[in-house]
Amino acid sequence: MLKEGDKSSIYKQPRETRYAIDFGKIFQNENGGQQLAALMADYIFATNLRPDVLVQPHLVRENAESHQEEYHLAESLSKRLNKPAVRFYEYDDGKPEVLEGTQPYSGQRVVIIDGAVRTGETILRTAAHLRKLDNSIVIRDAVVYMLRPEGKKLEALVQRLSNEGIRLHSLISASDLLELLFHDGYITAAQFQEMMIDEDFN
Repeated sequence: MLKEGDKSSIYKQPRETRYAIDFGKIFQNENGGQQLAALMADYIFATNLRPDVLVQPHLVRENAESHQEEYHLAESLSKRLNKPAVRFYEYDDGKPEVLEGTQPYSGQRVVIIDGAVRTGETILRTAAHLRKLDNSIVIRDAVVYMLRPEGKKLEALVQRLSNEGIRLHSLISASDLLELLFHDGYITAAQFQEMMIDEDFN
């Protein structure tokens, strides 16, 4: 179980990277995240995860633009799968966490969803909060669109989640997505090279 204050990570600075990907722009935030939701819904159907409830973590940072609010992943995916979606809000300023929406109840199968994962800490804190509410809530899977780490960092991430009984599912790696963005002209060669020396890939 992730203990309060546990920031263990093989990253030197878990929240600072050489690149950030705005899914709200890639997936056209004006359509409410329908493209991203369609991809993730197809994956959830294909892998037969059968969630009863979808839970999306949301870290609220002071004076920071929220990409998760822009593309409305939880709401769009909820409509496609016809399943209730709940948001788990955390706050950088120390305010208590908030679970917004119809809370899962005993025996329900929860799938945690998010746009991307790097260290897995957000997924683990979300699972810990839900299990604290009701330890019989079933949390076995987390589905993200983009998987950031590779190599030993990926192995460590998968192991951390596995230790808590959670399987990680992803649709694309960060390096593959960056390569697509480069080849389609969204980023320059210089930007691509700068991003690819991020510690996600080392």
